[in-house]
Amino acid sequence: RTKAADGTLQCAAWLAIVAIVGLEGWHPPAPLEDDAASEIVIDAPAARVWAELHDIRDLPESDNLLFRFGVAHPIGTVTDGQGVGAARLCRLSTGDMPEVVTVWKPGQELRFKVLSTPASMRELGFFGRTIDAAHLHGAYASLEGGFKLTALPDGRTRLVGESHYLLNIAPAAYWNLWTKEIVRMVQLR
Repeated sequence: RTKAADGTLQCAAWLAIVAIVGLEGWHPPAPLEDDAASEIVIDAPAARVWAELHDIRDLPESDNLLFRFGVAHPIGTVTDGQGVGAARLCRLSTGDMPEVVTVWKPGQELRFKVLSTPASMRELGFFGRTIDAAHLHGAYASLEGGFKLTALPDGRTRLVGESHYLLNIAPAAYWNLWTKEIVRMVQLR
């Protein structure tokens, strides 16, 4: 191979990258909607789990490394009222996420529609300053979620967390691998 051939190959690679970026800007990829679910068995009856589920206060600080480095995670929830139509507020580490209850079955199921999603993470720049980058406000949106409770014969409860979200970042198939796992971690918290 000659230096001229290496230069031609490099030029072709750079032109291909520029063409792909240009085509993506001209015809951006469609957002991806997906679901994530997680399950945990709690050593308490369903009535006790239900009593804690819609008002979760004073969650301890997370030891999860991603959460400690800025990925949004819940720090508590508050429900104003009871039943369908009640206002629910999920407090995240990056801001508040208002919700409205769509299913209210005490001891069985709680579902809600998310009205707005705060930044997906908090980025730190030099000297501890927070960076408010555009990609933090539109790449991920939580659309709806909920919890299903199943009373087990031994007095424990199976709790299934479910989330439906929109991912608006390319390539979505790649980023969804990470997003789905992070959403599951959030549910388990």
